Amino acid sequence: METKTLSSAIKKIAISYILIYLHVNISVIDILPDWLGYFLIVSVLPIISEKEKSAQLLKPFGIAIGVWNIFEDVLKIAGDELNLTVISLVFSIITIYFHFQLITNIANLDIEEAKKKRLLNLRTATVLLHTVMSLALLVPTMFDIDYEIYSYFVIVMLIPQLVICFWISFELFKISKDMKEKEVELSETTEETANSVEETSDNE
Repeated sequence: METKTLSSAIKKIAISYILIYLHVNISVIDILPDWLGYFLIVSVLPIISEKEKSAQLLKPFGIAIGVWNIFEDVLKIAGDELNLTVISLVFSIITIYFHFQLITNIANLDIEEAKKKRLLNLRTATVLLHTVMSLALLVPTMFDIDYEIYSYFVIVMLIPQLVICFWISFELFKISKDMKEKEVELSETTEETANSVEETSDNE
């Protein structure tokens, strides 16, 4: 597999993280929908799986999360409110696993050790924050807590989560750039070798 193809896949995943965690709403419509980010990731999983076989196992989870996000958006646009706390918790767990395994697969690719370590640390941090946020979904249903206080807690937790996720995206863009540069170097070396062989043949 060409490094250029792999670099393009990593770049698309970096863009996907922006789509998933950056919300730009017009009324109740998110013009950067989460499901688009998940389907974009699913589209490049075959490329990642050529180096990391387990990445292909993420495909059904990515599709399921994307479909669930579409369902949530439809409910939001329709103005319906359904008590889906348990289902939301299940999909939160699936989402945590999805991102944990995806970042692990990327970290196992041929990248610099420093970038790999940084990516794994960010993976651990975002999984911990995702877990706390998922458990927080149960708080209003299990305890009699003032909704305003609960809302402030959620906002406070969202800030570090957003910072970490955009940091992951930034790291992925850098990894993609490094891979592209390697591909250019490899292409130039191959071309020089081919020219050298051609010159030798002409001399003979």
